[in-house]
Amino acid sequence: MLISVSGGIYGFTLRNNYRKRILYVERFLLHLEELKGNVAYNNEEIQEILNNLSSDSYYGIFFKNIIKHMKEGQALKDAWKISVDEVLGPSVLTSKELKIITEVGGQLGENHRETQIRQIEFFQNKLSLLHLELKKEEKEKCKLYTSLGILGGVMVGIILV
Repeated sequence: MLISVSGGIYGFTLRNNYRKRILYVERFLLHLEELKGNVAYNNEEIQEILNNLSSDSYYGIFFKNIIKHMKEGQALKDAWKISVDEVLGPSVLTSKELKIITEVGGQLGENHRETQIRQIEFFQNKLSLLHLELKKEEKEKCKLYTSLGILGGVMVGIILV
């Protein structure tokens, strides 16, 4: 019985992680929109922009970590990559999402304002497509994770008995 429950809990955990992953992608899309607006219309320094973004419950620690590394003398591109590895690496995001987020930081502050805006829009489009794919598969995968967790737990319980 305990094994069946454990399998079910594992299935629910996988389902919840998938849903969290969707939320993380949605939140980063919002941050890209805010970042694009700041680059387009405000004449703020990048540290000030990142500081404004650091109040978010999902990515706040990530942006604070970038600021910390920049204060230690790292370039924005390097601080961004290190922060992706340190903060977002252990999250529910997959390597595909992490790669896109890393690429965003590699392009910031490197070009003229118009070019940066186009690059941010490019990454928004990339993440939007990924988000649509995740949402499309959400119901199917969540049901699958839950069912497999419960069935796996029951099968292991039967085998052991």
